[in-house]
Amino acid sequence: MSYKIIKAGVIALCLMMLVGCSSNVEIVPIQAKILCPTTHHCQAVTLKDIKTNRDLALALDHALNQTDLCVTELQALTQCIDTFNQIQGNSP
Repeated sequence: MSYKIIKAGVIALCLMMLVGCSSNVEIVPIQAKILCPTTHHCQAVTLKDIKTNRDLALALDHALNQTDLCVTELQALTQCIDTFNQIQGNSP
């Protein structure tokens, strides 16, 4: 019976010593996730069989439209990232 008391005392002593050896724990704030639009239209322009001037004009029109979409998506993504960075910079 006395062994149980001694055993409990030794375990309690060991646990108290371990607490004294621990270092201060710094709480790291969780970074907010950035939710910005993703780009899907920025791809290489593929040209099909161009045989006439009409085919060439349609291919140019398609390439210009695709480029405009890509530029618009890039501007939206850049603005979203800049806004997120400004909000993160102002928060404590």
